[in-house]
Amino acid sequence: MKFSRKVYLPALLALAGAALWADLSNWVRFVDLASNLESVFFKNLPVPGGTVAWRRSPRESREELSKVIGQTPGRAELYSLRALEAERQLDFTAAEADWNKYMIAISTARRPSRCPAWSPAWRLRTGAM
Repeated sequence: MKFSRKVYLPALLALAGAALWADLSNWVRFVDLASNLESVFFKNLPVPGGTVAWRRSPRESREELSKVIGQTPGRAELYSLRALEAERQLDFTAAEADWNKYMIAISTARRPSRCPAWSPAWRLRTGAM
C-alpha cells in the first residue's frame, strides 16, 4: 500500500504543531490576547503565507516586561512573570529580587502565606531543594 505526500505532510505538520504547543508553559499558553502581554512574550515573524507569532527568548521577554513594569508598576503579577523569565535565563539573583518585589507588592493587598525565601531561585542557590 502506497502513501503519498498528501498523507504524510499534514500528519507531520500536526505532530510538529502538537509538540510545539506542549513545549509552552500554561501561563504562556493562556496569555490574555486583550492585554499587552501577548506582545511581551510573542513576536510576529514574516513567513511566505503571512505572519506567525513566535515565542521570544527569555532575554527579550525580560526587557519587554521591564518596559511594561515601568508603565504600570502596580501590577504585582508582572514581577512574578519577569522572575520566571529570569529563571529560564538562569539569572537567579535577578529572579530572587523579582520574587521579593512580587511578595512585597502582594503583601500590600493581602498578607502572604509564605516568606520571600520560598522562591525556587533561592532554593536552588542555597541547595535547600
